[in-house]
Formats: sequence, structure tokens, C-alpha cells
Amino acid sequence: MAIHQISTSPVSNGGCRQFSFTLKQLLTIAIFLPLAACTNSGGSLELASKPFEPSSLLQAHPDDAGKAKGPARTNQSQSSSNTVDSANVMQRAKKLKSEGHVREAFALISPLAQAQDASRTVLVEAGLLALEAGQTTKAKELLLRASPNTSKDWRLLSGMGISEATLGEQAEAQKYFRQALEISPNNQAVKNNLALSLILDHKPAEAERVLTDAAKSDLSKPRVLANLALAKALQQDAATGNP
Repeated sequence: MAIHQISTSPVSNGGCRQFSFTLKQLLTIAIFLPLAACTNSGGSLELASKPFEPSSLLQAHPDDAGKAKGPARTNQSQSSSNTVDSANVMQRAKKLKSEGHVREAFALISPLAQAQDASRTVLVEAGLLALEAGQTTKAKELLLRASPNTSKDWRLLSGMGISEATLGEQAEAQKYFRQALEISPNNQAVKNNLALSLILDHKPAEAERVLTDAAKSDLSKPRVLANLALAKALQQDAATGNP
């Protein structure tokens, strides 16, 4: 059967090696890719493309209006000052993220997220940054504090799906991805991640249906087409009895 490659982006310490795996081996290790050693050095490992895509970061949340950000202060003046300070921190974190400094952005926003009364906005942004920084367990903890069961924010639900999928809980991951798609039904990133979770859950036919739907868009990304090919290849291998 065909060999599918997992490639790594160059990193500052000389780069990570490139390996080849059979589909069976690829599926065995794919769930651990966001936590792999190369990601700790600034590179990124890929399954056809990135296995799970954290949603775009640091955008407004419609269900967070009016909630105080950061630690509580003792009077209205201090509270207003704190809101401004929090907004400045969020803006600086956004800038760091845009420059590729994900870990620095997460470190900057973490104190806000650690506050007992941290807003949903802060918790979601910190959780998504933690995902990109490879801190999946921490990301799940932060995102759970943002109350995904009552949220209408697809990014929070998608982030929970990525966390669960990366930790091997595919049924939970698929539940969150489907909830995110109820809110953002044409979201290719969420469809792609749902399909990858289905592949890892040994459901390539269902994954193919999801990816075929995603590929109908004129804005279809190469990763969607690559993963669609992967889902089809898995079914072909199963049909021919290849491992």
C-alpha cells in the first residue's frame, strides 16, 4: 500500500527529521502529533496537513458582553482600569500570536485566565493559545471553565473538540465538533477536524462524507482535499485487505 508522509517544519535547533509511515502507523500516532517533541521547539508536525486546527484567536465573543475581565478590583475606578489593562494584554497577546510567538502569547495571557472571575473571552483565548502551544490538558481545563455546555461560541466548542481528540476521546470530540457546526455550519476547519476525529475513530466512510461536503466550497483548503484522499485510501485498503 502507499506510504503517507508526516513532515515537520524547520526549527531553530537544526530541524526535525522527516519520517514515513504506513496508514495504520500514521493513525496510531496521529492523535499525539500536537504534543510531539518537535512542537516544543517551534516546529509543527502534520497529518496530511495539521491534524487539528485551533480556531483563529482573539476575536470578540457574542455571549461575553459586559462581563468583567481579569481580577476583581475594589472600586469602579480600579475596575475600569483593570478592564483597560486586560484589553491591552489581550492586544499584546494577539500581536505576539500574529508574529508566531505562541508560547509567549500564552504566558502573557495566563495570569488573566488564572483569576477566579476571569471572563469567558479570556478563558477561551487562553485555552486556544494553550492548544497551539501544545498544552492540551491545560487547554481543556481553561476551556471547560468557559462553560462550553452553555456557550454559543463555535470557537470554544471547536477548541473543546480539538482537546478531546488530541487526548484520544473521539466520541466527545465529535460531539463538540458537531455542536460547533450547528453554530457555524459552513466552517471548513471544524469539518476537517471532525473528519480527522472520525478517521482516528475508524470511521473513514463517514469522514469521507464530511470532507466531500467541505470540498464543495470554492474556498476549499488543500488540507481538506489531502485528508479526503486519506479517507478514501483507508477505505480502499480495507476493501483490499491491506493492513
